[in-house]
Amino acid sequence: MCNREPNTKMCVQVRDQCTQKYANLPAGGQRLCRQIGAAPKPDAPIGMHTA
Repeated sequence: MCNREPNTKMCVQVRDQCTQKYANLPAGGQRLCRQIGAAPKPDAPIGMHTA
């Protein structure tokens, strides 16, 4: 939803939470942040498999 309508109030609030509290979110919350493109850039890839 946020990919199609990134400026809706809910999406803006979710992105703000992601950027402010990313380190304190559970894994599922961090994954959601990454899926909507709101995660801060990690220092190293976490949980990603490289080919």
